[in-house]
Amino acid sequence: MALTEAAQVLDRVGSMLADVARDGMVGSGDMELLDLTREVEGMGRLTDALQALAAAEVDERSRHELGQSGLAQRLGETRGIQLLEKLTLV
Repeated sequence: MALTEAAQVLDRVGSMLADVARDGMVGSGDMELLDLTREVEGMGRLTDALQALAAAEVDERSRHELGQSGLAQRLGETRGIQLLEKLTLV
């Protein structure tokens, strides 16, 4: 899957998850709540893995050896971590 397509999928999934969060869990049955909790935990693990992979790739594309052609350097930062902080508002 191309990264552009993956970003579009993540955007759609994010919108659906926002709907679930907005609607809340009040009124759901116990088993529904437990099933949802299990699924949310699984999604969280996948999200954590994707965050780590993306951050590692940004860092790789920003490595010192690339000089001014590195990703971070082209975007006005000196290191990948600085670009990640700016991008993720950390």
